[in-house]
Amino acid sequence: MGTLPDRNWSATLARVGVTESTLTGDEKRALDERGYLLLPRVIPLARLEQLRSTFEAEFAAQHGDGAHARGTRHVGGAALQGELFGGLYTHPTLLAAAFHVLRRPFRLVGIAGRDPLPGHGAQALHADWGPREPGDPYYHLNSIWLLDDFTQENGPTRLVPGTHLRYGKVPRALSDPASRHPDEVEIVAPAGSALIFNAHLLHSGTRNRSQGSRRTLTCGLIARDAPHYGELEGAEHLMANAVWLAPEMRQVLGLDREVSSDG
Repeated sequence: MGTLPDRNWSATLARVGVTESTLTGDEKRALDERGYLLLPRVIPLARLEQLRSTFEAEFAAQHGDGAHARGTRHVGGAALQGELFGGLYTHPTLLAAAFHVLRRPFRLVGIAGRDPLPGHGAQALHADWGPREPGDPYYHLNSIWLLDDFTQENGPTRLVPGTHLRYGKVPRALSDPASRHPDEVEIVAPAGSALIFNAHLLHSGTRNRSQGSRRTLTCGLIARDAPHYGELEGAEHLMANAVWLAPEMRQVLGLDREVSSDG
């Protein structure tokens, strides 16, 4: 759970409508105990279609038509940071989850698209942050926004509930993408859903055994006192392309250069 957040930071979040009561008690317990939340169908259908179209257009702009693509299709850059995508990284539940898990000022890491092609996408179980030691805070909260259905066949994300509470390195036995953890669960959910999780939780993609797409958008929030806070890739693009955001939201997301690390 961690310590109570700084009052100034609480007030900053309250200005964009995020408070201790934004999450329900069950949602807080899920983050504390399991390490993740699944929000079914939170992206409206019309916006979902726009996100899919932009994903494809941006992939074509960056990589051509993709007819000969192998492995995983990746999409990034300034095109994913405009107002269309703002509904994801400004979603109140995402910000409230970061407020609850990190307990101190955070900032937007960035947003990126991913689509493992048929036969690809298998990853070893991993955390998105290095090993924690007793007493260490959490540094990173992540989210995956589903542009396609997650099915048992198309390589859904798998998670090992509760592993955000562990300390030390990931067991060597899990370094093989084919390895399985006895407690892992696969996230099967409809397009338009969002998976919000403590990025210290063990998770991975799985192999796409279908003939279709499994497109996602990922965006994370990181504590401003994180060791690599000043070295994040894409920070300049984020600042330059978030001019449409209200000043209060830019401050919450750390996209205002004048915001200090103490909130």
